[in-house]
Amino acid sequence: MSVLTDLQRHLQNVASVISKYSNNSKDFHNKFFPSGDSQRLSSPKENIKNDAIILKNLTFSLFDKKGKNIQGLIHPFGKDILDFLAIIDLDLKFTSNTKDQSSIEIITLIFNIHLKITGYNNQVEDFIQSAWHLDYHNPTPNKGDTLKPDKTAHPLYHLQFGGKKVDEGYKNRGLGNMLHLDSPRIATPPVDIVLGIDFLLSNFLHKDYYSKIKKEPLYTDAIKYSQNAFWKPYYQKIANFWTSSSDPDAIIKLIPQLIK
Repeated sequence: MSVLTDLQRHLQNVASVISKYSNNSKDFHNKFFPSGDSQRLSSPKENIKNDAIILKNLTFSLFDKKGKNIQGLIHPFGKDILDFLAIIDLDLKFTSNTKDQSSIEIITLIFNIHLKITGYNNQVEDFIQSAWHLDYHNPTPNKGDTLKPDKTAHPLYHLQFGGKKVDEGYKNRGLGNMLHLDSPRIATPPVDIVLGIDFLLSNFLHKDYYSKIKKEPLYTDAIKYSQNAFWKPYYQKIANFWTSSSDPDAIIKLIPQLIK
């Protein structure tokens, strides 16, 4: 069985688990995982092909009836919230040996999370939003491109606050008192769609809800497979920096703060 086939199978299993939870759950005001997105995720051959995983606008509604997912959030709506949406995009291109999951080499990685809360502010419908994105910083420019020198630490794989949708919102609505910076770019392991979904659920879904999904063997098997494929080589390479690395400069690209 090929790496691509394995990824397709695990993604289908993740879609099945999340859809089952969404259909059976009475914890949310709106459907946790809309059926249209469930169908898209359940058809991985459309999303994973030719060593690429591309998904756009995959949406989860996190607005729960007990308000656990919005505890601690600062917003202007009081009890007049309409919805809390988390929307993810993934564009991942890679090469791999036919059967060896540890042989994956990433060419392109862009993973976006867009968070949006809508509600009534002084009886007027309004919204607030935030975003995070995980990128692969290709140190080798494509043909015809000019590589700009980094002005601050720029790990090969990094998590960063902000995104195009939020930037567009700032242009139209202003920043208020917020200071928006490119830095820091936080070194982080790469993700595929399975790890990306789990990143979203584990960080923005209350543990009482997330634990129900994480108990499902099909879900945890998919997470383990993707962690072995995308995380294990990343962390092993970093660990080798202090033991047997013959190319420390390649590891410093993962964590620029490392000292040879």
